[in-house]
Amino acid sequence: IFLYKSVASQKSDLIEMSQECKNSILRPSGETFHLTGKLQKFLDGLKDLANRTYSGDETALQLVHKMKEAGAPYHMHMFPINMKTLVKYYTWDSYDVWEFGELIEETKTVWLDLDAY
Repeated sequence: IFLYKSVASQKSDLIEMSQECKNSILRPSGETFHLTGKLQKFLDGLKDLANRTYSGDETALQLVHKMKEAGAPYHMHMFPINMKTLVKYYTWDSYDVWEFGELIEETKTVWLDLDAY
C-alpha cells in the first residue's frame, strides 16, 4: 500500500532537498555519489509531484504553489553553475560532468513544465 505524506511534510522534504542540493553544489563535500544521489532523489520526488499534479491531485497542485512561493527549487536558480569548483573537488571526467548536467537539465525540464501548469 502506497501512502502519501501530508502536504506540509512533502513540501518541507522537497524544499529541504533542494536547499541541500544547492549547498552541495556551492560547497562540495563527500564523494560524487553524495551529490548525484541528492540530485536524483530530488528529481524522483519532483517527478512524483508532477505526475500527481497532472492527474488532478489537488494537494499536489497546492504543494507546487507552496514551492513557488518559497522560491524553490533553489538549485534551479543557480545558472550558470560554476563547474570548475565541482570538477576540481570531485576530479570529474567528462562522463561525470555529463551525468551531473543530465540530472540538472532533467530537473529543470520537469520543474519548468510544472511551473507553467
